[in-house]
Amino acid sequence: MQAPGVDKVIFEEHHFQQFPSLVLLDIQAVANASSVVLKSNCLRPLRNLKFLSLKNIRFQGQPDVAPPPPPQYVIPDLGPDLTQWKIQQPVQPMEINFVAHDEPMPYSEYKAAIEHADMTIFSGLERLEVLRIESCGMTEIKWQMFQGLRSLEWLSLEKNELLYIPDFAFYGAPHLKRLSLAHNRILTMHFRNLAGLLELERLDMSDNNLSYLSELSLPPFPKLLEADFRNNPIENIYKSTFEVMNRTETLFLGGDQKLRIEVGGLSGLDSLRTLTISNAKLRVLDLSTLKGARRLRKLKIQGQVEEIAYDAFSAASKLEQLILRHCQTKRISMDAFYGLFGLSILDLSNNQLTSLPNGIFDQLTSLKELQLQNNLFTTLPEDIFLKLSAKMIRLDGNPWHCSCAMREWRPMSVNKVKVPVDRTLQSADPKGGVGMTVQTYQYRFEKRAAPKCKTPLQYEGWSVFHALRKELKCTLSEAKIESINRRRLEAKKILGTKFLVTILKK
Repeated sequence: MQAPGVDKVIFEEHHFQQFPSLVLLDIQAVANASSVVLKSNCLRPLRNLKFLSLKNIRFQGQPDVAPPPPPQYVIPDLGPDLTQWKIQQPVQPMEINFVAHDEPMPYSEYKAAIEHADMTIFSGLERLEVLRIESCGMTEIKWQMFQGLRSLEWLSLEKNELLYIPDFAFYGAPHLKRLSLAHNRILTMHFRNLAGLLELERLDMSDNNLSYLSELSLPPFPKLLEADFRNNPIENIYKSTFEVMNRTETLFLGGDQKLRIEVGGLSGLDSLRTLTISNAKLRVLDLSTLKGARRLRKLKIQGQVEEIAYDAFSAASKLEQLILRHCQTKRISMDAFYGLFGLSILDLSNNQLTSLPNGIFDQLTSLKELQLQNNLFTTLPEDIFLKLSAKMIRLDGNPWHCSCAMREWRPMSVNKVKVPVDRTLQSADPKGGVGMTVQTYQYRFEKRAAPKCKTPLQYEGWSVFHALRKELKCTLSEAKIESINRRRLEAKKILGTKFLVTILKK
């Protein structure tokens, strides 16, 4: 709708009067050109609009139109668990009115007033379901913009210049299910900012400037399944921050600053399944760290976790994936993984570990992957892998001292890597059709995964298994072989019993 060299295109109400049945509208302008402008009344003829996408667009208000009166807001009582959030009296959002000047108004102030006055541009679009306003240079939003959008389920305000969210900003869209405020410059959050979004299922606050989260940051979210706070300079998660998110299953935290989580900082997350924390700062990861996340299945932490203490994961005993790579970890207690009978993936790679206690993996009978590469190991206890039936054990990238203590290592597991594989599922349509492609993983032999000797010097750079077979010529006594076979048989029996119990429960 715009030719090269055209200075500016301005849409007004009469431009859309010929399209009363329009359902989908997508307007994109050239980035950083400010060349397409929507006046606040231009969309009013589009009463049937369901999908609206705007990118690199600017908005212009009408200063001669009186703004509508602010509505009365009352947050409903959500029951005894959330009585502290009940507001007894109606609350009105604060309004800032432009006052007539006796002296001539500077042009810059006049231009700002024109852009922000009467910002009711989307109100009245009662059938609108999806609204995307991205890269539009918005520095603020007003409650009038979303008033009456009772069908709106998906709202994206990504890649704008928002510094704050006004109180009750989205109260006019009570059925919103997905809200993204990512890639803005939001400095702080208060529970009144997002109050009223009782149907919200996914919230994206990533890539903003939040420095902390506390019990006053978030309103009740009785249906929230996923929250993303990644890439914020959050330094502290205070106690009871997530008490109002007891249905949340997925949570992302962490950014450029070192993140501290107070004791009780994860309380209330009764349904949490996946927790990802980047740039964590924990001297010791202990029992209190994960208190409240009893249904956690996947935990991924990066940052600084110097020590993993005794019984560290007993509050999250249903863990299936534990990824603690790039954590500068130096010490792990012998009973750190006690009770994790369902753990299938354990990643301790790229840390500063020099040793592991004997028997540390004995209870991990369900383990399929163990990653210990890129640490500082020179030796390990001789029987440390004996009870494991893992398909992949990564040991490369360590300065190994090759000796016959390694003779029980199994190259069928150690010399493998995990690679993604696309697999096409058969279509359920009896007449055929295109199947759905999903990504799975396979374990494959890879030469680069072979652990190498650092010492003795005559074997430096050699594959561990080559040194064991060709030079050291390590052999096992008959008694040792019998002992190994017996212990492996015991491990298989444990696995079989556990599998049978699981089937019977199902």
